[in-house]
Amino acid sequence: MVIYNLWILSNLKCHILEKIFKAMIIMSDYTIYLSHFKEPNEGVRYYISLLTYYALRMKFKNSPEITISRILNYVIQCLKFPEIYTKKNFLEVSSKVTDKDTGESIISYLKDGDPVVRAISIHGLGDSLISYLKNNVPVVKAISIRDLGESTTNKAVDLLINCLKDDNVLVRAEAARTLGILGDTRAVKPLIICLRDNDKNVRANAAEALGKIGDSRAVKPLTNLLSDSNENVRKAAEKSLRLIK
Repeated sequence: MVIYNLWILSNLKCHILEKIFKAMIIMSDYTIYLSHFKEPNEGVRYYISLLTYYALRMKFKNSPEITISRILNYVIQCLKFPEIYTKKNFLEVSSKVTDKDTGESIISYLKDGDPVVRAISIHGLGDSLISYLKNNVPVVKAISIRDLGESTTNKAVDLLINCLKDDNVLVRAEAARTLGILGDTRAVKPLIICLRDNDKNVRANAAEALGKIGDSRAVKPLTNLLSDSNENVRKAAEKSLRLIK
Protein backbone atom coordinates (compact mmCIF):
# COMPACT_ATOMS: atom_id res chain seq x y z
CA MET A 1 0.00 0.00 0.00
CA VAL A 2 2.83 2.40 0.81
CA ILE A 3 4.40 1.88 -2.62
CA TYR A 4 1.05 2.30 -4.41
CA ASN A 5 0.37 5.60 -2.62
CA LEU A 6 3.81 6.88 -3.54
CA TRP A 7 3.13 6.31 -7.22
CA ILE A 8 -0.08 8.36 -6.90
CA LEU A 9 1.82 11.18 -5.20
CA SER A 10 4.61 11.24 -7.75
CA ASN A 11 3.17 14.07 -9.87
CA LEU A 12 2.38 16.50 -7.05
CA LYS A 13 4.40 19.61 -6.28
CA CYS A 14 6.89 19.60 -3.41
CA HIS A 15 4.97 21.93 -1.07
CA ILE A 16 1.80 19.82 -1.50
CA LEU A 17 3.77 16.67 -0.84
CA GLU A 18 5.13 18.09 2.40
CA LYS A 19 1.61 18.72 3.71
CA ILE A 20 0.50 15.22 2.70
CA PHE A 21 3.56 13.62 4.26
CA LYS A 22 3.02 15.44 7.54
CA ALA A 23 -0.60 14.28 7.60
CA MET A 24 0.39 10.69 6.78
CA ILE A 25 2.94 10.39 9.56
CA ILE A 26 0.92 11.82 12.45
CA MET A 27 -0.14 8.30 13.43
CA SER A 28 2.92 6.55 12.07
CA ASP A 29 6.44 5.74 13.16
CA TYR A 30 9.46 6.22 10.94
CA THR A 31 10.45 2.57 11.30
CA ILE A 32 7.58 1.39 9.09
CA TYR A 33 9.28 2.99 6.07
CA LEU A 34 12.74 1.54 6.57
CA SER A 35 12.12 -1.73 4.73
CA HIS A 36 11.37 0.21 1.52
CA PHE A 37 14.79 1.89 1.22
CA LYS A 38 15.93 -1.01 -0.97
CA GLU A 39 13.32 -0.28 -3.65
CA PRO A 40 15.01 -0.01 -7.06
CA ASN A 41 12.82 2.84 -8.33
CA GLU A 42 14.35 6.29 -7.70
CA GLY A 43 11.00 8.01 -7.24
CA VAL A 44 9.86 5.53 -4.62
CA ARG A 45 13.15 5.77 -2.73
CA TYR A 46 12.92 9.55 -2.78
CA TYR A 47 9.42 9.65 -1.29
CA ILE A 48 10.29 6.96 1.26
CA SER A 49 13.23 9.16 2.26
CA LEU A 50 10.96 12.18 2.67
CA LEU A 51 8.46 10.20 4.72
CA THR A 52 11.21 9.00 7.04
CA TYR A 53 12.73 12.48 7.23
CA TYR A 54 9.45 14.17 8.19
CA ALA A 55 8.47 11.38 10.59
CA LEU A 56 11.74 11.94 12.46
CA ARG A 57 11.34 15.71 12.43
CA MET A 58 7.86 15.41 13.93
CA LYS A 59 8.96 12.80 16.46
CA PHE A 60 11.74 15.06 17.73
CA LYS A 61 10.17 18.45 17.09
CA ASN A 62 10.45 19.36 20.78
CA SER A 63 14.06 18.21 21.04
CA PRO A 64 16.30 21.09 19.84
CA GLU A 65 19.40 18.92 20.16
CA ILE A 66 18.07 16.70 17.35
CA THR A 67 18.99 18.92 14.42
CA ILE A 68 17.93 18.71 10.79
CA SER A 69 21.43 17.76 9.75
CA ARG A 70 21.44 14.78 12.14
CA ILE A 71 18.12 13.56 10.78
CA LEU A 72 19.32 14.09 7.23
CA ASN A 73 22.50 12.16 7.92
CA TYR A 74 20.51 9.16 9.17
CA VAL A 75 18.18 9.16 6.15
CA ILE A 76 21.10 9.39 3.75
CA GLN A 77 22.93 6.55 5.46
CA CYS A 78 19.76 4.46 5.07
CA LEU A 79 19.79 5.30 1.36
CA LYS A 80 23.45 4.51 0.85
CA PHE A 81 23.72 1.49 3.14
CA PRO A 82 20.19 0.11 3.64
CA GLU A 83 21.40 -3.32 4.74
CA ILE A 84 23.14 -1.73 7.74
CA TYR A 85 21.38 1.47 8.74
CA THR A 86 17.73 0.48 8.31
CA LYS A 87 18.35 -2.01 11.11
CA LYS A 88 19.74 0.66 13.43
CA ASN A 89 17.82 2.99 15.72
CA PHE A 90 18.00 6.68 14.79
CA LEU A 91 19.25 7.78 18.21
CA GLU A 92 21.96 5.14 18.11
CA VAL A 93 23.29 6.51 14.82
CA SER A 94 22.79 10.16 15.78
CA SER A 95 24.75 9.83 19.01
CA LYS A 96 27.89 8.81 17.11
CA VAL A 97 28.15 11.95 14.93
CA THR A 98 28.70 15.62 15.67
CA ASP A 99 26.72 18.56 14.32
CA LYS A 100 29.85 19.87 12.64
CA ASP A 101 30.30 16.60 10.75
CA THR A 102 26.67 16.33 9.68
CA GLY A 103 26.40 20.02 8.76
CA GLU A 104 29.40 19.79 6.46
CA SER A 105 28.00 16.59 4.98
CA ILE A 106 24.99 18.47 3.58
CA ILE A 107 27.33 20.20 1.16
CA SER A 108 29.31 17.09 0.23
CA TYR A 109 26.14 15.08 -0.45
CA LEU A 110 25.14 17.56 -3.17
CA LYS A 111 27.81 15.87 -5.30
CA ASP A 112 26.90 12.28 -4.39
CA GLY A 113 26.64 9.74 -7.20
CA ASP A 114 23.09 8.76 -6.18
CA PRO A 115 20.50 11.28 -7.47
CA VAL A 116 18.15 10.44 -4.60
CA VAL A 117 20.87 11.35 -2.10
CA ARG A 118 21.47 14.60 -3.96
CA ALA A 119 17.75 15.45 -3.98
CA ILE A 120 17.10 14.71 -0.30
CA SER A 121 20.26 16.63 0.66
CA ILE A 122 19.05 19.71 -1.20
CA HIS A 123 15.64 19.33 0.47
CA GLY A 124 17.27 19.23 3.89
CA LEU A 125 19.39 22.26 3.04
CA GLY A 126 16.25 24.19 2.11
CA ASP A 127 14.52 23.19 5.35
CA SER A 128 17.52 24.31 7.37
CA LEU A 129 17.32 27.72 5.73
CA ILE A 130 13.56 27.95 6.32
CA SER A 131 14.07 27.05 9.97
CA TYR A 132 16.55 29.89 10.33
CA LEU A 133 14.56 32.49 8.40
CA LYS A 134 11.20 31.84 10.07
CA ASN A 135 12.25 31.40 13.69
CA ASN A 136 12.67 34.41 15.95
CA VAL A 137 14.02 32.43 18.90
CA PRO A 138 17.79 33.13 19.16
CA VAL A 139 18.58 29.60 20.38
CA VAL A 140 16.77 28.01 17.46
CA LYS A 141 18.45 30.40 15.05
CA ALA A 142 21.82 29.42 16.48
CA ILE A 143 21.02 25.73 16.03
CA SER A 144 19.92 26.39 12.44
CA ILE A 145 23.17 28.20 11.68
CA ARG A 146 25.10 25.30 13.17
CA ASP A 147 23.03 22.95 10.99
CA LEU A 148 23.83 24.86 7.84
CA GLY A 149 27.59 24.83 8.25
CA GLU A 150 28.89 26.04 4.88
CA SER A 151 25.47 26.14 3.24
CA THR A 152 25.20 29.93 3.10
CA THR A 153 28.58 30.33 1.42
CA ASN A 154 29.32 30.82 -2.25
CA LYS A 155 30.17 27.14 -2.49
CA ALA A 156 26.60 26.09 -1.73
CA VAL A 157 25.09 28.50 -4.26
CA ASP A 158 27.47 27.37 -6.98
CA LEU A 159 26.75 23.70 -6.27
CA LEU A 160 23.01 24.27 -6.33
CA ILE A 161 23.21 26.18 -9.61
CA ASN A 162 25.14 23.25 -11.02
CA CYS A 163 22.41 20.90 -9.75
CA LEU A 164 19.90 22.72 -11.99
CA LYS A 165 21.60 20.92 -14.90
CA ASP A 166 21.40 17.50 -13.22
CA ASP A 167 20.05 14.62 -15.32
CA ASN A 168 17.61 13.75 -12.53
CA VAL A 169 14.36 15.71 -12.32
CA LEU A 170 14.11 15.38 -8.53
CA VAL A 171 17.50 17.02 -8.11
CA ARG A 172 16.66 19.87 -10.50
CA ALA A 173 13.33 20.56 -8.78
CA GLU A 174 14.84 20.62 -5.28
CA ALA A 175 17.74 22.79 -6.43
CA ALA A 176 15.35 25.36 -7.88
CA ARG A 177 13.30 25.40 -4.67
CA THR A 178 16.32 25.90 -2.45
CA LEU A 179 17.89 28.61 -4.61
CA GLY A 180 14.69 30.57 -4.13
CA ILE A 181 15.12 30.34 -0.37
CA LEU A 182 18.75 31.45 -0.61
CA GLY A 183 17.72 34.46 -2.68
CA ASP A 184 21.09 34.88 -4.40
CA THR A 185 20.80 36.87 -7.64
CA ARG A 186 23.49 34.73 -9.26
CA ALA A 187 20.79 32.08 -9.64
CA VAL A 188 18.48 34.30 -11.73
CA LYS A 189 19.81 33.41 -15.19
CA PRO A 190 20.10 29.65 -14.49
CA LEU A 191 16.58 29.64 -13.06
CA ILE A 192 15.25 31.46 -16.11
CA ILE A 193 16.72 28.68 -18.25
CA CYS A 194 14.87 26.18 -16.03
CA LEU A 195 11.57 27.78 -17.00
CA ARG A 196 11.97 25.83 -20.26
CA ASP A 197 12.62 22.51 -18.49
CA ASN A 198 10.70 19.50 -19.80
CA ASP A 199 9.41 18.74 -16.31
CA LYS A 200 6.49 20.77 -14.95
CA ASN A 201 7.67 20.58 -11.33
CA VAL A 202 11.05 22.01 -12.25
CA ARG A 203 9.38 24.84 -14.19
CA ALA A 204 7.02 25.59 -11.31
CA ASN A 205 9.77 25.55 -8.67
CA ALA A 206 11.98 27.76 -10.84
CA ALA A 207 9.12 30.22 -11.32
CA GLU A 208 8.47 30.35 -7.57
CA ALA A 209 12.17 30.78 -6.85
CA LEU A 210 12.43 33.73 -9.23
CA GLY A 211 9.54 35.40 -7.44
CA LYS A 212 11.28 35.01 -4.09
CA ILE A 213 14.51 36.44 -5.48
CA GLY A 214 12.57 39.36 -6.94
CA ASP A 215 14.87 40.30 -9.82
CA SER A 216 13.25 42.26 -12.67
CA ARG A 217 15.15 40.23 -15.27
CA ALA A 218 12.63 37.44 -14.65
CA VAL A 219 9.55 39.47 -15.62
CA LYS A 220 9.55 38.74 -19.35
CA PRO A 221 10.37 34.99 -19.03
CA LEU A 222 7.71 34.62 -16.34
CA THR A 223 5.18 36.46 -18.49
CA ASN A 224 5.88 33.99 -21.29
CA LEU A 225 5.21 31.19 -18.82
CA LEU A 226 1.62 32.36 -18.34
CA SER A 227 0.73 30.32 -21.41
CA ASP A 228 2.37 27.13 -20.09
CA SER A 229 0.42 23.92 -20.64
CA ASN A 230 0.43 23.11 -16.90
CA GLU A 231 -1.91 24.93 -14.51
CA ASN A 232 0.47 24.79 -11.53
CA VAL A 233 3.24 26.32 -13.61
CA ARG A 234 0.95 29.14 -14.75
CA LYS A 235 -0.12 29.83 -11.16
CA ALA A 236 3.50 29.90 -9.99
CA ALA A 237 4.35 32.39 -12.73
CA GLU A 238 1.38 34.61 -11.86
CA LYS A 239 2.29 34.64 -8.17
CA SER A 240 5.93 35.46 -8.86
CA LEU A 241 5.05 38.27 -11.23
CA ARG A 242 2.93 39.86 -8.50
CA LEU A 243 5.86 39.60 -6.10
CA ILE A 244 8.32 41.20 -8.52
CA LYS A 245 6.08 43.99 -9.72
